[in-house]
Amino acid sequence: MPWSTRIFREEGSTKVPGTYLRAFIRNGDYFLTEIKIYADGKVDCWELVDFETFKEKVRSGWVVTQLPERARVSISGVASFVARDVRSFVEPEELIKQVAEEIEELSGRPTAGDRCRAVRPARYGR
Repeated sequence: MPWSTRIFREEGSTKVPGTYLRAFIRNGDYFLTEIKIYADGKVDCWELVDFETFKEKVRSGWVVTQLPERARVSISGVASFVARDVRSFVEPEELIKQVAEEIEELSGRPTAGDRCRAVRPARYGR
């Protein structure tokens, strides 16, 4: 889980723990935003949705990890600019995997890393 990104969402009298990752929302221009992820599998990407709907939003281009050259970008309340010499580091499918991992960790279930460590032969582990 990213460091120092603990958040909560109130659901009635219950606080649902969460975290966030950063990505862009493509709504005409591209808006840098926090994609909020919660232990109950909900994801807030300008709208609170379930994980399956979140995947659809990534695949449809609403949630974006890669900017095209000359994209108009807005960082709300901070700056707006036209992107040039763009270098993206996260593929859209990798963002989906990262969000899935965060949901697993937040809900106390084993992550992919946990499962890999569990099957590592004992002679290699310490």
